[in-house]
Amino acid sequence: MKSAAAVIASFQREHVIPHCPRCSHPCCALTDVVLDLSFAEVRGLYQITSSKKVFERALPSSIRAQGGRYYAHGAPCPAFDTAAQSCRVYGTATKPRGCSDFPVYEDGDAVTVDLRCEAARAHLPALRAQLVAAVGVLDERRDDDFPDTFVTFTRARGGRPSAVPSAASAQPSSPSAHAPRRR
Repeated sequence: MKSAAAVIASFQREHVIPHCPRCSHPCCALTDVVLDLSFAEVRGLYQITSSKKVFERALPSSIRAQGGRYYAHGAPCPAFDTAAQSCRVYGTATKPRGCSDFPVYEDGDAVTVDLRCEAARAHLPALRAQLVAAVGVLDERRDDDFPDTFVTFTRARGGRPSAVPSAASAQPSSPSAHAPRRR
């Protein structure tokens, strides 16, 4: 039996990654999502050679520092080749962890799906079925603030879902363009 992590990795390989080159709204453009980075990740992506202190004094307007983390939004990732719609650092140590996790990631005992990703929206029923096969009966919950943006699956207690997802929940309306990325 596959684990949730194996299902997620398979889903990313089979559905998400192949869709990226033809995506009409790539996440790497950082218009709708926020990339959460460590300083080491910022240093690699933005090719920073100065000290952290010097870098922070001259932060690009598309990067915000908070609590020791850096949040990039509003300008394409420097590793994103806009012409080819591909990542120059994919498959390298420079690729940020958040890029591997997006749009489906484990968060404790839950699996969260960010529906701003076209591939995640299109293949949500397949992901749901694969997760059920791997872990059993699931509870499905839409985010209260952003119901068309985030869906979370958790293993149902006692083998019964607390609420059966409707057919409408499989095909959300267009997601909120300004919803923050949850991590």
